[in-house]
Amino acid sequence: MSLHVEHRAMPPFAYPIDANTLRVVVRAGKGQLRSVTAVFADRFAPFEEGETAPLELAGSDAHDDYFAGELTLRPPRFHYAFLLDDGVRQVWLTETGLSASRPKGGFFAYPYINEADLYDVPDWLVDGVVYQIFPDRFANGNPANDPPGVRPWSDQRPTARSFYGGDLEGIIQRLPHLEELGVTVLYLTPIFASPSNHKYDTTDYYRIDPHFGDEETLKELVRQCHARGIRVMLDAVFNHCGFDFFAFRDVRERGAQSPYAGWFHINDFPVKTDPEPNYETFATGIATMPKLRTGNPEVRDYLLNVARYWVERCDIDGWRLDVANEVDHAFWREFRRVVRAAKPDAAIVGEVWHDALPWLLGDQFDGVTNYPLREACLDYFARNRISADGFAQALVRNLFMYPRPALQGCWNLLGSHDTERFMTACGGDVRKAALAAVFLFTWVGAPLIYYGDEIGMEGGPDPDCRRPMLWERESGPAGNADGEGALGSGAGDEGVDEDVDEEPGNGAHETEPWRNPSGRWNESLFQLYKRLIRLRRETPALRRGEARIVHADPVTNVVAYWRGFAGDEGVGAEGRLTGGRVSGGVVVVLNNSPRVREIPLGKLLAGADKLAGDKPAGDKTVGDKTAGEDQVARERKAAREGKQVTVTVLLDGTRGIGPGPEAGLGRHAAAAPGAPLYGTAIPATSASGTAPLETVSVPPYGAILLNLS
Repeated sequence: MSLHVEHRAMPPFAYPIDANTLRVVVRAGKGQLRSVTAVFADRFAPFEEGETAPLELAGSDAHDDYFAGELTLRPPRFHYAFLLDDGVRQVWLTETGLSASRPKGGFFAYPYINEADLYDVPDWLVDGVVYQIFPDRFANGNPANDPPGVRPWSDQRPTARSFYGGDLEGIIQRLPHLEELGVTVLYLTPIFASPSNHKYDTTDYYRIDPHFGDEETLKELVRQCHARGIRVMLDAVFNHCGFDFFAFRDVRERGAQSPYAGWFHINDFPVKTDPEPNYETFATGIATMPKLRTGNPEVRDYLLNVARYWVERCDIDGWRLDVANEVDHAFWREFRRVVRAAKPDAAIVGEVWHDALPWLLGDQFDGVTNYPLREACLDYFARNRISADGFAQALVRNLFMYPRPALQGCWNLLGSHDTERFMTACGGDVRKAALAAVFLFTWVGAPLIYYGDEIGMEGGPDPDCRRPMLWERESGPAGNADGEGALGSGAGDEGVDEDVDEEPGNGAHETEPWRNPSGRWNESLFQLYKRLIRLRRETPALRRGEARIVHADPVTNVVAYWRGFAGDEGVGAEGRLTGGRVSGGVVVVLNNSPRVREIPLGKLLAGADKLAGDKPAGDKTVGDKTAGEDQVARERKAAREGKQVTVTVLLDGTRGIGPGPEAGLGRHAAAAPGAPLYGTAIPATSASGTAPLETVSVPPYGAILLNLS
């Protein structure tokens, strides 16, 4: 079998994590290698005098293993090679390929770690929880500025052209909701002058849409957010503009003689819209959204001045960039320089739905919208298209898609104004939506909440996903123009009211208490979101720690992952130890099944459970006998360490959703024999190590957190 191995001295295979440390990643065919060792030295020193660093098997997907490690030198100028061991032979990997003998040249080179090349992702973005608002649908704080023909707030069937009267004043009035929830970043979809309800067809980039307020209203919103510790990010629509944008209007009127003719991608003159526009637009043939030519110096200067203006005038904290992948990289590099000059810790997040590595090299965006991760969540939690092992493999692919600092700056989302609501994708099953929320707040990256997801709002694809926000927690009238929609009493831990009629299609049945009737606030879900945000805020490992899959069972559909920091004795990928048991960080266990699952504690602590068909390379025994014996030995060794483990139930989907028995992190009460492990610190097994391994019970559609001390 030929050896498949890949490394290049550039992201995501090599990138600096501080002024003297280079992180390196080697991707190899799954199961082909037992170990990878980096040999490195100063570029101006003999390679024979170099240092060695073993790489950790940090993850595996369906086809590849990922080995990762860190190299440190002062001064930080590297040349390096890798020694690969498949259990039978050793070969060297250099820039020139594979060789059996120690290389004399052709080394990988990372010439120097310059300060300007370090990733500079704002701390507040990495540590943040983002809340996205579609302003027309959040709250109506000033009916006097409503556009004509607004629909009543109780009308929960929006169309592409309907208006509801939401505005900036309404957001200001509802900031206590964001504060109670615990969010730290507010992201608003476009708020500049536009004829549409979505405002992605900008008419005037220097004017707040009058139906939303004015510049003073925005200043007040930012001021009140900052007073609450909430940052504010606006939406920059620089790929295209609106039909009545001054420059495009001039081109329509004057044709080729317009000084703005070069601002757009126009095929011929005069400008035509029927039967199809003779100019490039957003998407296909959307005449009201002509595409801007950002390579034109005048266009570039105009848009960069817009970006600077709102940072300086209203003290906003950053930008989300619409259709960012269709704007040239040179523009975004200059955009970063301009915005960071105006506010050094401003955040820049691009909308990209696919692999976004070219924008995440440290010179353009701090992060992107992590839609590939959303797809994995849909497939695992909502659609049941993949089981735990497939989900784990998707997580590993996502982990190694970008450099770690960029991944930490990405927005992890379950839904947005462009997608079906996650609750609807789950068929209204609040247990699945809640389990996905647990994952969202415990994985790598900044979690994003699309307004209303925290209370269980539903909605199909655009425009149905843009229903007006529901505000009343108690049952009552349908609501009014102030954005006071009827919500219902909340379902309690059962997730459904006893008075709900069991009509076909309303999703409420005695045998399905987890379903919440459409249009009613799910108080249990809201409280879960609050607990998860607090947990993330109080647990550094969940905000900044590394991640490793430690268990993924396609039969039980349980997946577990460790979050912690370099220096903690930890686990490798899919149950392969890298030296000692986990002694720090946390392990999150998700049970995406309707049954209670008993998971041996030793598996979680030692990370010794292997994914289906995943044996260490070079294991020649038949029937996994050796692997199985090694696994038991590792589990018992981990269990005998005698460290205490606090187990906290984050979610219990036995009936509806709930937190399980109250148990905070840090409790250290001894468990009685046979007692449930929720919220207690327990020894893993008897002192002799011969007793059966203790297990942790994971509730149906539930989640637990192990705090490792």
